[in-house]
Amino acid sequence: MLEQILATTGQVRPERWLSPLAAAPWGYRRKARLGVRYVAKKGRTLVGFRERGTSYVAELRRCDILHPAVGERIEAIAELLDGLSIWQRIPQLEMAMGEGLCVLLLRVLEPPSVRDAARLTDFGAAHGLHFYVQEGGTETIRPLPGQGVDLYYDLFGADVRLYFQPTDFTQVNLALNGLLVEQALESLAPQPDERILDLFCGLGNFTLPIARRATEVLGVEGDPGLVARARTNAQHNGITNARFVVADLYGTLNPQPWVS
Repeated sequence: MLEQILATTGQVRPERWLSPLAAAPWGYRRKARLGVRYVAKKGRTLVGFRERGTSYVAELRRCDILHPAVGERIEAIAELLDGLSIWQRIPQLEMAMGEGLCVLLLRVLEPPSVRDAARLTDFGAAHGLHFYVQEGGTETIRPLPGQGVDLYYDLFGADVRLYFQPTDFTQVNLALNGLLVEQALESLAPQPDERILDLFCGLGNFTLPIARRATEVLGVEGDPGLVARARTNAQHNGITNARFVVADLYGTLNPQPWVS
């Protein structure tokens, strides 16, 4: 598909193709958005991916693609939500997982009761999960009492640790992401006297590893929240030669933020 797009849309052909990167094919997905829906005919709540082209939620008992922390507990999570007082007021949940820590973010149309919060907390303690709720925009995201955690992942080959929020964009496959960063560093081969530009830099996933090798790296990203996290990640890693700016890379860049 990529070869076809390059040839027909870009009118270009690569001089060579790198070998595909691959990691574990099962239980790898650490970011996902799942639909939640009570189905009267079945007499229970379903948790699963939405069927293509419809609002229906697929009936899942488990998911072998999701990390086992959630993939093996789909049915138990559905039963948990079914027993809450706001069981009809939860349209979706998001899974966000870093190194060992897993957050389940519930999108709620009304706040959970004290009893609901206690049931969620107890379930989380029994299964190694941490529950957050979101009642509106991203600014309303909050952990339930005692449930707040620091999500992060490590890029061991680059000596970098990246912290992120539950709704931040991260690669869903952390093992493959590590291989991707290694491949990028090998192909780019940053030199100590080079200044490098990283467009759509996000949390600094490539920016900070590159900064370990180059004289300076400038990361450009359209999401102000991600830029703030990238700057914080640079500080956490003791990296002082990486700068980050906010710019809409789909719009007209005048002046270009990297010309300075």
